[in-house]
Amino acid sequence: MSWSIPNSWLKSKSDVTPWGLRFFYYFLMNGVENRAAEYFKHGYNCAQSVILSLAPSLNIDLKVAESIAHGFGGGMGAQNTCGAVSAAYMIVGLYVGKLDNLSEQARKNEVTRLMAAYNREFNEQYGSINCRSLTGEDFSSLDKVKDEAKWGDIHQNCTQYVKGSVIILEDLLKKK
Repeated sequence: MSWSIPNSWLKSKSDVTPWGLRFFYYFLMNGVENRAAEYFKHGYNCAQSVILSLAPSLNIDLKVAESIAHGFGGGMGAQNTCGAVSAAYMIVGLYVGKLDNLSEQARKNEVTRLMAAYNREFNEQYGSINCRSLTGEDFSSLDKVKDEAKWGDIHQNCTQYVKGSVIILEDLLKKK
């Protein structure tokens, strides 16, 4: 498995300072859910944070993962399915797609089964998979959320959804 720190997190493109090494060590030694939270903390959206944290274990290029998930944050920008949930669906598809021992129909059935199990668990823990229901906000226009204190609360809640999404997903895929 290859792993690299996103360039945007480094002080410069050639950063090999102890800070850069400490950050890299943190990522290697902490759980995947903490990696997802760190991505989110550093400005990646919820979907990007989930898929980027798991991409290395599926041998997915980080730049490709980041790009694929870009439009899924904030409930896909239209207040639909939470981006952390959408990213989990992408990971399920990527994971099951790599199972060569299954027929195409068996893969479809397995994806459906895993997504249903994921939805049940996420709903049980957080009450919804809908971004607006989870956040209480409309992100179709970022101008609509002006209160900085409210942003802090939303970010804290969304961090939990990002981490929870990864934990649920890891548990489901470990059982597979």
